[in-house]
Amino acid sequence: MKPIYLILIVLLLSGIASAQLKPDRERFDIEIHPGEVIHKTLTLTNTGEEPVSRIRATSVGGDAKDMIMIDIPKKAIDPGDDMDVDIFFMAPPETKPGAYAGFFYIFDETAPPALPIAISFNLNVIEKDSYNVGLYINDAREAGGEVTPDEPAEFDLEVRNTGRFRDLIEVYIPEVPEGWHPKLFDGDEEIDLPYSLPLPSGSSRILRLEVEVDENARSGSMRIVAESQGNRSKNASVAVNLEVGVVVKGYDVRIDVPKRVVVNRSYEGRMTLFLENNVRVMVDAVSDPSLLIVPSSMVLDINGRFGSANFSLIATEPSGYAIVFRMVDSNGVPFPPEIVYLEAIEPSGLAIITSADPRYTAMASLLSGNNTTVPVIQVGDRLSKEIRDQLLPYRDVIILGDESAVSSKIESELSGFNVSRIAGADLAETSWILADRMWSNQTAVVVSGPGEVDVFRSYQIAKRSGLPLVVCGDALTDSIRAAMENMMARGLEKAIIASGVSDTAVESLKAAGLSVEVS
Repeated sequence: MKPIYLILIVLLLSGIASAQLKPDRERFDIEIHPGEVIHKTLTLTNTGEEPVSRIRATSVGGDAKDMIMIDIPKKAIDPGDDMDVDIFFMAPPETKPGAYAGFFYIFDETAPPALPIAISFNLNVIEKDSYNVGLYINDAREAGGEVTPDEPAEFDLEVRNTGRFRDLIEVYIPEVPEGWHPKLFDGDEEIDLPYSLPLPSGSSRILRLEVEVDENARSGSMRIVAESQGNRSKNASVAVNLEVGVVVKGYDVRIDVPKRVVVNRSYEGRMTLFLENNVRVMVDAVSDPSLLIVPSSMVLDINGRFGSANFSLIATEPSGYAIVFRMVDSNGVPFPPEIVYLEAIEPSGLAIITSADPRYTAMASLLSGNNTTVPVIQVGDRLSKEIRDQLLPYRDVIILGDESAVSSKIESELSGFNVSRIAGADLAETSWILADRMWSNQTAVVVSGPGEVDVFRSYQIAKRSGLPLVVCGDALTDSIRAAMENMMARGLEKAIIASGVSDTAVESLKAAGLSVEVS
């Protein structure tokens, strides 16, 4: 019998104590390329009342044992303290693609001994494609936890570019369970979804996922997806599984209003009163006259568990506001007032909406740079509430494409914004007009053929160079020539020929006075 199993049997036979050590995760799902090394950290916490003098670990078992190295510090852990264990995953260049599994056990030397902790590994060795994505939640493909309305659940979300080329990777949540409110943070900054990350080959970014829930939310699962913009067929997803707990109080009030609003934009609010009684509660919402609340008087019919009411609010002046909710039940018994705060700001900045055609999105997304972000939002045949909410902070909205790309109906629904449309007769004309109006003093442009693959390839060159991307068919139309002449008057000198550009188009660019460089 091997020593590893003898150790475990002795532990079990000698009386097992409750474990003092608690790992922050018990499973690692790793995607790795031959010749690659990945470093991860396992954090152990001493949850007991006595120091752990020393930690021991068995050797790694399974067919991944030669691909995993573990470094456990030789030191004691005081009660409440943590210790980080370094774990290195190594796939030699000759490793064959496939799935490999491994495991090892950790135990402390307290007396009586504690039940060993099993840590498992699932390694997926893959060949490196031109574009590919890795996504992990707490270093695994799924993670779980418990959440209450008072205590949100938090997870680490790692996004990796596992392809050969630099890529723009988009992170989004396809569907959010009712009553769940996921928030994504890049560092300390809360970011909007979908979120696009430019990542060099082999690099990764750690984001923080925070999930809050309403009192009436249910337990369930939510999927998060990361998708390559270089090749949209390459994506990865993870799952978060949450058990929703109940806050036990005499009564509880939840008031959902945005913490920041834009003046003269309409926002929705919701008030929910949790009370184990069948009663009617009258509510008055009071604030500064510059903050309009409709309706300001509400009635909550409590059904033995909770009652709720919706309202709308519009701030007419930029300022900080307090809203006081005064409540009294049908028996005349008052509740302590509830107060929420929000800030109203002026709209600012620019957003672009365009069709689902990824070529338009590629051209428009190049406008983000130099610490400036211009969101590009794809629309279908209607302006959904989700898209309208995304647009609320912005003053100016540009519609990219003609009415076959973005309909006049959607344009008519953008009241309250400064709306303009950039469009030509086709993709090529639109690209040149966009470059003329939105780029200034550029000495060069990257030129692509009209095909989708050509535009994607050319986009990579334009992104690296910080240059506008334009499209050329065989002929230079009058609109293209006019835009080109405007740009040449501001310093345009060179056309960098990327992918799919015909010889006829190249000669036309030369004839128009541009020097030509083939990328």
